Amino acid sequence: MNRKLNKGYALAMAAVLGISVVPGGSYVMAAGDGAAAEENAAAENAYFHSENADEVNIQDTGVYTIILKANEGWSFTLADNVDVTPWLVDEEGSPVFTDTEGIAFTQNGEEGPAVEGNTLKINIDVSKISGFTSNGKGDIYVLPPSDSMWVAGENKGFYKATAEWAGCYTIPKVEVIGQIDGSKEKEFILEEDTVTLALDGEGLDDSLIDSSEAVIEIVDGDGYYVSDFVFTPGSIGGTWTNGENTYSMSAEDISFDNGGYDVVDGGRGWSQQGGDGNGNYNISIGLSGLKYNGLPLSDVKIPLHVYCYGRTFTVEGGSLIAESQPKWTSSAEDNIPVLCDVYPDELYAVWPLGFDASGLTSEDFTLTLCSEYGDELVLEAGKDYSAVSENGRSVITVNYMNWSFTPVYTTLRVDVNTDALVWDQEMYRADTISCTYDIASVYAYYTLSGGLSGTLSWTFYGLEGFDSWEQLYDAPTYRLAYVDEGGTKNYYAEDENGNGILVDSEQKAISYDASEDCSTAVINQVAYVTRREDMTEEKEADGQVITFSKEYDNVEYTLRTPDKAVGVTAKPGYALGSAWDTYLRWPWQTFINTGYQGGTK
Repeated sequence: MNRKLNKGYALAMAAVLGISVVPGGSYVMAAGDGAAAEENAAAENAYFHSENADEVNIQDTGVYTIILKANEGWSFTLADNVDVTPWLVDEEGSPVFTDTEGIAFTQNGEEGPAVEGNTLKINIDVSKISGFTSNGKGDIYVLPPSDSMWVAGENKGFYKATAEWAGCYTIPKVEVIGQIDGSKEKEFILEEDTVTLALDGEGLDDSLIDSSEAVIEIVDGDGYYVSDFVFTPGSIGGTWTNGENTYSMSAEDISFDNGGYDVVDGGRGWSQQGGDGNGNYNISIGLSGLKYNGLPLSDVKIPLHVYCYGRTFTVEGGSLIAESQPKWTSSAEDNIPVLCDVYPDELYAVWPLGFDASGLTSEDFTLTLCSEYGDELVLEAGKDYSAVSENGRSVITVNYMNWSFTPVYTTLRVDVNTDALVWDQEMYRADTISCTYDIASVYAYYTLSGGLSGTLSWTFYGLEGFDSWEQLYDAPTYRLAYVDEGGTKNYYAEDENGNGILVDSEQKAISYDASEDCSTAVINQVAYVTRREDMTEEKEADGQVITFSKEYDNVEYTLRTPDKAVGVTAKPGYALGSAWDTYLRWPWQTFINTGYQGGTK
């Protein structure tokens, strides 16, 4: 039997592992995509081949030897007694055993190297195998890693990890025929308490089947926890006949765990809302530990279905979904459209299955801006917004740009004309369809009061959490200046020892915090600062006590941009911009032309 000619699985290998199969029964690790793998599939295994693949057929717990021969120009590079269990894979490149170590070792005798004359022997101790990864017989491939071969002689190539068919194992396939069925109405009973266990394999010998160490237990599944139950394993029949046996259990073998509580009446039990949500429990009972001729067979699951009667529910209008709304989202950050910036916002409606929105046009959407104080503005379809709809999705592009600082619109309501919608009226009731978005329609701003002297005040609108000067402002500063008798202006500074000195430029002078001098404060969203003049301070500099004049910086320049505010957020309806004054000038635009035009009255 030449298995090298009938292994057409190159594409599967390329897709799963980046490995391509070659006609010689091998596959190579592909560096590129699937197309590269197909190209590699046209090449023979140039590196090594199996000397005895047709002779290796694992059927008992003995030791089996795989003999690999390096091709001309190549050589294996392994020591003796190296664990190469990970080399043994199936045709998809996955491990052939559930064990990943301790099964297969390089061996060429009690002493000496594992590689002799470019021949590598691998001994498989089958008695140490705890499980095969397939249910039933399968092929064994050897996949030496990229560092296991090296170039010999005049060869200029390099080895790519390549798999070669090296044998097979023959074990029966385990099947479960039927399922155990139970129900709970007044009492829990099993209508069907037995399933058939069947082994499928050529030339099956019942005397070689061993179920003496079988393990039967509830295993993980959906709709239940293993810890929900107290489970007593049932039994496998005593005799296997023609590869078949039975497994049986009784209703008393499974009950609910009440956590140690002494339950006299009631307690946990089968629920009409459990399992699939309608009282159908599908529980997996795992069966493991079966052997054939000493070889471990695949684990299987015995299905247990229990139905709990008694749940009644009246569905209004024939559907659980009395009303249905589409899923509304937007392109805006935090799903809050900003209608005072220069960028359009997109609103998305994803319609439930059974809805056809393809007939909706811009006129079928009504967009209304609303303030907290009852003001409303209905936007104009085709001018302020447009809509495009398909079967399951609508996109509304809002072009409207809000300039005025009042009203402050905090929400945008979208109403849909349901007359233009088509939907499954047995499944949904859709009398009205509407969505309200939180929006920002005005940039937070301030008004400034005060002249060139005295106190300045900034009144801020749209800020949340503003209660201290430092949140929006840098500290006002001053320097100490002194003009000597000759008219030379100097400033106060200090040397490295903290001694006062005179310097000739304000850049070298010390700047002092003028917050106290300038009486900075924040009261009810209003920031105050007072300009100071003709204030002095005595300091010792260059060994003499000098009366310095305080020179204050322009306090109006201490206000930071909104993006550098600390601990301040925007109130509903407002947004924080990149600057304070940009939108303060909105009425001066020629298309509005209602603002202050200059001059006095």
